[in-house]
Amino acid sequence: MAGCLLSYAWQHFQSIQLRYQVEQLESRRAQAAELNQQLHLEVATLRSPMRVDAIAREQLGLTTPVPGQITPMDGSNEAVLAQVRAVAQPSRP
Repeated sequence: MAGCLLSYAWQHFQSIQLRYQVEQLESRRAQAAELNQQLHLEVATLRSPMRVDAIAREQLGLTTPVPGQITPMDGSNEAVLAQVRAVAQPSRP
């Protein structure tokens, strides 16, 4: 009888401890989800084209190119890309 009572008490105690652990983990999960949402918002803000444009103009002194300032390359880039790819791939033994 005493063994059954001790077994029941031990199981009850373990159940209570597990409930506390579950509550703590749920709280940590909620905090992590909130932090994740804040970080996604911060990334979206930092990638904003208007923000990048403002930094380029104000801090870096960049301006919009004038006509004739940009010249297209002559010929095809495919041969150059093929050479780069061939060099970039390591040879396997």
